Amino acid sequence: MNFLIRVDSNKKMGSGHAMRMIALAEVLVAEGHKVFFCYNQMLPEIENKIVEIGASYQFIDAEISSDQDLKLTCALVVEKEVSAIIVDGYIFNQSYLQSLGQNNVLVYMDDLASVTNSYVDIIINSSPAASNINYEKLAPNALRLIGPDFVPIRSEFREEKQRLLPLNRRENILVTFGGTDPMSLTIPTINALIGTFPSTQNIDVVVMTDKMPCFPTQIKVHNNCNYMAELMAKSRLAISAGGSTVFELAAMNVPTIIAVVADNQEKHAQWSQKNEMSMVVDLRLENSNHAADIIANAAKDLMFNFERRTKYINNNKKLVDGMGTIRIAEEIIEMCIQEQNKRED
Repeated sequence: MNFLIRVDSNKKMGSGHAMRMIALAEVLVAEGHKVFFCYNQMLPEIENKIVEIGASYQFIDAEISSDQDLKLTCALVVEKEVSAIIVDGYIFNQSYLQSLGQNNVLVYMDDLASVTNSYVDIIINSSPAASNINYEKLAPNALRLIGPDFVPIRSEFREEKQRLLPLNRRENILVTFGGTDPMSLTIPTINALIGTFPSTQNIDVVVMTDKMPCFPTQIKVHNNCNYMAELMAKSRLAISAGGSTVFELAAMNVPTIIAVVADNQEKHAQWSQKNEMSMVVDLRLENSNHAADIIANAAKDLMFNFERRTKYINNNKKLVDGMGTIRIAEEIIEMCIQEQNKRED
């Protein structure tokens, strides 16, 4: 089968949408299917990953969610003989999605409960808080893949998860504010952590830029990192923006401080804190230096509370098992088979 993924990424919207589509494409390609990405904007490092997993990509020369975007995307659907279209992004409007879903199997990642009516065939919302959304009313005819059983996790995490060390044998702190770091928190946070922890504490920092200042030797900067699972496996504590990375950290049993830097991260962060999955610091109204101090103080408190970190790990073990991407792929393939059989009948 052939699958078309419509997703974008840039410095403002980040890389989370595209990276979870990479996870799904990876499974589909491994099953012998062809996957085509199409986009108007894409970070270069994501383009590289698309090629690495054996998929291909096509530039859409049109404003996102515009009539021209729809026309070009539909043309690709026909040209590539696509079995299903998978859409991930907040920008796509209702009429765009409805038009795509009229004659095709349409899969939509719906983080914000923005889907309405019955034009989507499969809805995916992997947030634990998604069970509170009335999808029966929003999309009564759709197959609903709801909750953390359907968290898209890349294969590197599933593989590394099999050889995780216990918490007391991990040594590092991991800092990652996503693909774009919209609040520019990385450098202030590193400096705050240097002032908080002894020089023997190793700190891994994941960025997507080579324009970083020199730091002491205990700070290791990883640019365009393609071994994230390996870094997580060594981490006794992580500091992360509240995007899709927090699910990867949960799968890798890493106690995490979630730094809320955008409104769309709030619901999951609140749920996570309420259910003792992670520590949460809301930084949306803070300047970067004060935010960094808040993060460093939270890291110090959590680092020296082994019982609390252990509780986070045990609770997250029940939440994300790392198999969500495989479950999603299986459901999409099954629906495409059903649709093909209907057409043949």
